[in-house]
Amino acid sequence: MKISRPISQLLFTLLSIVIFASCKSKVRYETGTLSDVFKIAREENKKVFILISDSTCTRCEAFTEFLDTLPGLADVFNKEYISYKVDLHVPQQKVAGQIFKASSVPFPYFLDANGKILAFGFPNSIGFKIDNLDSIYIDEYKFREIFQLNISKYKYTQMVYYSLNAYLEAQAIPQNKGTLTHALELAQKSVEIGRYPYNLYQVYSFSRRSGLNELADSYQQKLVGNYTSKDKFLYASMMNGIGLSGDLFAEAPAIDSPDLVFGNDVLVANKVVGGSDLYFTFHFTNTSTYPIKIERVEHQCTCIEFQWPSKAILPSDTGSIHGIYHTSELGPYDKEIFVHMNSGASLKTLHLKGIVL
Repeated sequence: MKISRPISQLLFTLLSIVIFASCKSKVRYETGTLSDVFKIAREENKKVFILISDSTCTRCEAFTEFLDTLPGLADVFNKEYISYKVDLHVPQQKVAGQIFKASSVPFPYFLDANGKILAFGFPNSIGFKIDNLDSIYIDEYKFREIFQLNISKYKYTQMVYYSLNAYLEAQAIPQNKGTLTHALELAQKSVEIGRYPYNLYQVYSFSRRSGLNELADSYQQKLVGNYTSKDKFLYASMMNGIGLSGDLFAEAPAIDSPDLVFGNDVLVANKVVGGSDLYFTFHFTNTSTYPIKIERVEHQCTCIEFQWPSKAILPSDTGSIHGIYHTSELGPYDKEIFVHMNSGASLKTLHLKGIVL
């Protein structure tokens, strides 16, 4: 059968597109361990790109495909970086998520070959331009909410740097052979900057392996006190590995402010009629010796509006946060409310729970 010229031209064009697409560069991801990635990066004098993801997350796969569609980006990654895609459902890879405390996916990190975080978060642009890492960031408030840490982003990068290097150094020492003294010191430096389950676990584990049982016992208790229900996915297997229950949660997140004391951290409102507005109030007292200013109160969606004092709350003074929940979806709800303040413990997490009928 003879094919007309216009159709043959169209087929040639489509075939060219398919061939071009199949030949287009894609980001190459290393398949070894986290230790392998940094070893290769140092040997080849490259930086490290780590993408924390989850094989059950459609957004993660979409983001991976998105990176491959950006003109020239894969070439830059493959030339300048050793890239590592972490699947939190793969035990061998999950440790990276534990070190970074990455509970939100997909989440990208850029590091140098020595484990220093150069940038983390997403670019403030349509494309993912990595020629200027200063444009890749996460808002300070969102950082506190996502990572549930009571430290700044800068301190977070330092905390992770020491924890990551403690891990890499310990991995290079065979079990029950060699000394973990320096790895333990690095883990302790990480804890001094900020506590989270993984660096507390490191101090516990390294102490136990080094025969420092009294220190290990004290850090086991600190680990229990800093492990919350939000940490279960990342750290339950780690807790089980040292004989602790993955369901043994601290009563309140360690990041919660001790300075602004609320009458109730949880308000329960059942039998709310769908489509109606629910008015609620959280009362608090400043129990510190200095003024505290509430900088922001927010929930992840716009279904809740807030009002809070615009002036600083003086020591021993009381105040209130008022809210309106515009209900829509029926069924149980648990709304997490974040109160950002200028005190040393700068975040307080509240809950509004109940059932919309």
